[in-house]
Amino acid sequence: MGAKQQTSEDNKKKSLSKRKRALVLFAKLAIIVLTLLAFYTLYLDTKVVAKFEGQRWQVPVQVFGKVDRFKVGDHINFIHIRESLLLNGYKRVNSPTESGEFAASKNRLIIYRRPFDFGNGVTTTDVITIDAKNNVVTQVYLDDQPVNEVALEPILLDRIVPENKEDRVLVPLQSVPEMLLDTLLLVEDRNFYFHSGVSPMGILRAAYSNILAGRTVQGGSTLTQQLVKNMYLTRDKTLTRKINEAIMALLLEYRYSKDQLLEAYINEVYLGQHYANGIYGFGLAAEFYFGKNIAQLSYGQMATLIGVIKGPSYYDPWRHETRTRQRRDLVLRLMLEHELLTKAEFVEAVNLPLSIRKQRRLIKNNLKFPAYLQLV
Repeated sequence: MGAKQQTSEDNKKKSLSKRKRALVLFAKLAIIVLTLLAFYTLYLDTKVVAKFEGQRWQVPVQVFGKVDRFKVGDHINFIHIRESLLLNGYKRVNSPTESGEFAASKNRLIIYRRPFDFGNGVTTTDVITIDAKNNVVTQVYLDDQPVNEVALEPILLDRIVPENKEDRVLVPLQSVPEMLLDTLLLVEDRNFYFHSGVSPMGILRAAYSNILAGRTVQGGSTLTQQLVKNMYLTRDKTLTRKINEAIMALLLEYRYSKDQLLEAYINEVYLGQHYANGIYGFGLAAEFYFGKNIAQLSYGQMATLIGVIKGPSYYDPWRHETRTRQRRDLVLRLMLEHELLTKAEFVEAVNLPLSIRKQRRLIKNNLKFPAYLQLV
């Protein structure tokens, strides 16, 4: 009995020794993996910061015409100003109530100026009033207050697209309509302001929906992950890319504010193709699809742009008008259900046509100034 008991105790000691060695080995491997992960995270962090705080995009060179400035006593030609405003996409109305509208009479010009950077930062949407008599300025007002001088938004002659063929018009977050931002978050990432870059519940919810449907019908990526994918990574559907995407999304959320990330997304998201050039960001997409400044979009047009995010080729309104309209109406219905629109606004929006420009090609003003653009 004594020999058997001794053998049993020896076996127990050997078993404990093996477990201890296994635990030590596991701990060492864990430390190695965590160390490598830490160094790799630092590498990705350097990559994230370098681009986000450096030159994020190769922005097309925008060539503008002369900035018209007027003060009391200056000569002014209302006919010339009206033509310039129309050429610049402004809409003539009886009484301007929205950005991008103007009204003109014999002796008074009222312009609801769009946001623009005259060199001192982006201006707000201001109402400019110019009174004149015998083609001479008698008074100028900015938001009904007399001022010394007012400046009008110049005409965009052309954009010189960089070699990467990414065409975009950068817009600051404050220039984006609040309704567009609210709808974007509603459709793409409802918990954007509450997660840290990755949403486990969103991934589980998407997986559940996809299993029920038997195909991919919903994505689990947050808006920050979409930004990472578009800005830093390829579209390859591999495990390595998804891991990088998650880590970089967490890093972005740690380093930058939600508003900074949202503004970057607004300017980065791919929204269509203009022949060889890609259309990136809502600023250019508003002009590309509707011939409008982003501040002038209707509710239906905002819904169309947000709907297009899911698949710019699949929801190309020039080729697939019916499916694009169905997608727009789905977004409008979500806006109604979440009380972003009233019932009357919803009914009006779904009954309107898409209002897409007749031709895909963007009309350029450089045809009138070939020598000047060649010099530039």
